[in-house]
Amino acid sequence: MPGGKRYTSKDYLALGLSLLLACAVWLVHNLSDTYSDIVKCSFVVESDIDGHAHQASSASEVVARCSMTGFDILSSRFSGKRALKVVSVSHEHMHYRGGDAFYMTKDDLARYFHDMFTSEARLEYFVTDTLNLVFPSVDYKKVPVRILSSVGFKSQYMAVGKLRVEPDSVLLYGREELLNTVSEVSTELISADNLSSDFYGEIALKPIENIRLSTPIVRFLLPVVRYVEQSVTVPVVAVNVPEGVSMRIFPDNAVLRLREVFPGPQLPDDVCVKVDFLDFEQGRSGQCLGTVDDLPPGIMDYDIEPEVFNCIVNNKFQQ
Repeated sequence: MPGGKRYTSKDYLALGLSLLLACAVWLVHNLSDTYSDIVKCSFVVESDIDGHAHQASSASEVVARCSMTGFDILSSRFSGKRALKVVSVSHEHMHYRGGDAFYMTKDDLARYFHDMFTSEARLEYFVTDTLNLVFPSVDYKKVPVRILSSVGFKSQYMAVGKLRVEPDSVLLYGREELLNTVSEVSTELISADNLSSDFYGEIALKPIENIRLSTPIVRFLLPVVRYVEQSVTVPVVAVNVPEGVSMRIFPDNAVLRLREVFPGPQLPDDVCVKVDFLDFEQGRSGQCLGTVDDLPPGIMDYDIEPEVFNCIVNNKFQQ
């Protein structure tokens, strides 16, 4: 145009880039808005149903009206070629229909809505009324959990009872010939040192090749308390001695070393070490171990010194 500005290729390139950028900003702005739409979601359900496979035999599909961002709606439209997400559902939310068939109601599905769709989505209502699922039956076996542990305690602290795990048994799933070779499942090593308070947490179970465990981890608890030691000298008495028989015990006193919850309980006046005549009869050495009964609550452990007592028995009293 005579007298007008002449546009170069750079000007047209800048104009094109500006238009492209404006379109991108417009697209991002609109896709960031929230829209209400009917959305379909495909996924695989897994569950912990006793005696059945961990995953359903086929993929599941749920349709719902949701409030979602434009990005999430587009993502759901073009998710067909992506790997299916796995949704873990508790067996408590599975309803048994018969055989290997189970189902979930709308209320059950609502519990897992964000797992199926997105964490930002908001459910308006489900179009899908019931989700039907098939979990094939599999061979399984229940075995106890073996605890592997190595724990130590701070001075004047000790465990109250044994280290416990929950659950204390698990289900194994696999081929029958493999299950028959397994009698227990072990934890990884539970280790700690210098404990002065309750010791608890979670620990993994050792995996078994080609066998699935109903749970890969267990919870453990070891109650720990502070204790004090007390040594008392108590008499040694014979029990279960038949009429017409005398039983003499050497020595006739023993030192009882008690480990007690701090502060220690009051010992009854009649505490004694008992030697059972029946144990003497079953042995041949003339020596017996002593025991202590009816200790008050709070006594966690004890030692007897000496551990072994010499016994002499006369069959009849001299008339």
